[in-house]
Amino acid sequence: MIFNVGYLILVTALVVVGFGVVVGMWGGFRRQANFADASFHAVYAVGGLVLIASCILWYGLLANRFEVAYVWNHSERALPTFYKFAALWGGQAGSLLFWALVLSAYSVAVALTFRRKLPTQMPFVNATMLGTSGFFLVLLVFSANPFEQYGFAPADGQGLNPLLQNYWMVIHPVMLYFGYVGLAVPFAFAVAALWSKQ
Repeated sequence: MIFNVGYLILVTALVVVGFGVVVGMWGGFRRQANFADASFHAVYAVGGLVLIASCILWYGLLANRFEVAYVWNHSERALPTFYKFAALWGGQAGSLLFWALVLSAYSVAVALTFRRKLPTQMPFVNATMLGTSGFFLVLLVFSANPFEQYGFAPADGQGLNPLLQNYWMVIHPVMLYFGYVGLAVPFAFAVAALWSKQ
């Protein structure tokens, strides 16, 4: 049941992303504060929703919920807790969710930091960051659902990729994700500068 909720949370986040992009663009071009403010609320909501979805998948990994296909494919009972936690980014669906989580964290940080400093550009920044999040959420909702379930619960999972069962290989993808996803921030500001003509 909780994993169905996780999927619905991703669907809700995708809907909120669509709303946030529209109100951000409208608020930016029309200079309407209420629409611009709504884009900030959308950023915060998407951040919270993606965090909750990630925690649900982490729960599945840590609690050995092998009825979830992702957990069965990337974890096992004998896997140490540290590696179970890292299994979130051990496969495609989990990696996409982790990318969405990191991007949402960056989006919230940017929104909180620059809301008052750049009031005319931030609606466009929010729309761009949300649009980028939307790409990952579309993949998660329609192509790589991390909460897909079997009709039964296998006794054990297949385990994490042996290449990832190394301390350095666990933190290496995380550092890459923070770097790659971080490039969305200057991109969003560049797009905002073009749209706001500032």
